[in-house]
Amino acid sequence: RIAAISVAGRVAQERGQSIGKEVGYQVRFERAVGPDTRLIFLTAGVMLRKIQEDPTLRGIGCVILDEVHERDVNTDFVMLALKQVLLAGSTKAKVVLMSATLQAETFVQYFGDVTETLAEAGIQRPDGHVEGAK
Repeated sequence: RIAAISVAGRVAQERGQSIGKEVGYQVRFERAVGPDTRLIFLTAGVMLRKIQEDPTLRGIGCVILDEVHERDVNTDFVMLALKQVLLAGSTKAKVVLMSATLQAETFVQYFGDVTETLAEAGIQRPDGHVEGAK
């Protein structure tokens, strides 16, 4: 909850905008999105509800799950729901799993035939720049 709100705020600030314009967030009882919002930060629970309400993920071009190595029940349910949606072929949305310490093979095996793997390694400097990433 706090992560979704704070990261959305940071991204909006870096883009020189206020929350709810192109960058927004949605958590259980609160949302800041508008008609021009193109990037929405969600909690796992909200994402799971979105998948259940519309398995085609209409209007969603990409779902990014960050820090997937930090496993919890909600994230596991989101990955299960996304796997089912991808296997059914009911969406054109891309799914991106990210983590600084990702064991890619675990997720490649889990997602099976719907998997296209791209791994980029880099070394993050204290200023946030990643050396070697493309």
